[in-house]
Amino acid sequence: MTAYNPDAEQAVLQCMCERVDYIHDFGQHLPAEAFHNDGHRTLYLTMFAMAKDDEKVDLTTVVSRLVKNGRYERLGGAAWINGILGSIGATGALYVHYRDILKETYLHREALKILEGSLSSFTEGSITDWIAEISQSLMDLSQFGEISKHKKMSDLVQDALTRYQDAIQANGKLRGVKTGFRWLDHYLGGMQPGHLWVVGGSYSDGKSSYVGQMMLSSAKEGAATALYGLEMPPDENVDRMFAQETQIGSDEFNRGSFTREDFGKLTRGANTRTEYDPTAGALKLVA
Repeated sequence: MTAYNPDAEQAVLQCMCERVDYIHDFGQHLPAEAFHNDGHRTLYLTMFAMAKDDEKVDLTTVVSRLVKNGRYERLGGAAWINGILGSIGATGALYVHYRDILKETYLHREALKILEGSLSSFTEGSITDWIAEISQSLMDLSQFGEISKHKKMSDLVQDALTRYQDAIQANGKLRGVKTGFRWLDHYLGGMQPGHLWVVGGSYSDGKSSYVGQMMLSSAKEGAATALYGLEMPPDENVDRMFAQETQIGSDEFNRGSFTREDFGKLTRGANTRTEYDPTAGALKLVA
C-alpha cells in the first residue's frame, strides 16, 4: 500500500497560500514528488513558479495562472480548486507538522522503490555486497532533506504572530482538543500538539476516571486515541468508559444488572466506537 496522506498534502498547500515563505521553505527541503497526488503536485509547482517570479500567491492569482497555462479545467475546475485552497482548513502555525508528514510519506515511498528495485535486479554475485548496496542507498535516503530543528528568533517571532492572528480569526474557538472539563479547557486551551500531560495522584483519587473522560472527549473530537492499560483487561476498560459516557453506576456493570433504559443509553454510548487490538494490547477509541 502506497504511503500517502492526502489531508496533509492539502494542508501544506493551504499553508502555502497563506504565506509565500512556506513555498520557499518546502522547496529547500523536499522535491515536488513529495506530493504524491498529481493534482496537488501540479498545484504546488504552479505556486512555486509564481513565488519564484515574486507574484502574489492566493486563490485568485493561482486560478488565473492555471487558466493561463491550460490546466485549470484538467485539474477539476472551480469545485476542485476551491476544495483545496478555498476551504477553511490548515493554519500556518501547523505548517511544519504537515510538511514533516509529507517528508515521511515521501521517504517511505522512495525506500520501497529502492527495495523493489534491488530485489528485481539481483541475480548473481556476493549477497554481502548486495545487502551493503541496499543499506547504503537507504542510508543516503535517510539523510535526504534533513530538516534542522533549530530556528532563528526572527522566524519564531513570525510564527508566533501567525498563531496570534489565527487565534483572532478563530473567534474564541478552542485551539486544542477538548479535555471534557470546561474549566481546564478555559485555562489551558485544550490538549495541543507537542504537549505532554502527566496525571498523578494517590490511590483511588480518580486518576483513571479523569484520564478516561479526557479520552472520550478526544475521541468525540475526532482525535486518534489509544489506551494501554496494565492494570485492567480490555473488557473492564470498556465498561469503565461506558459508565462514564452513560452515567450508569459501575456496580451495575459488575453485576450485569441492566434495565431496558440502561441498554438504550449503552447503545447510544456506542456511537464512540471501540476497537481492541490484541496484537498491540491497546484499546483504541475512534470517533
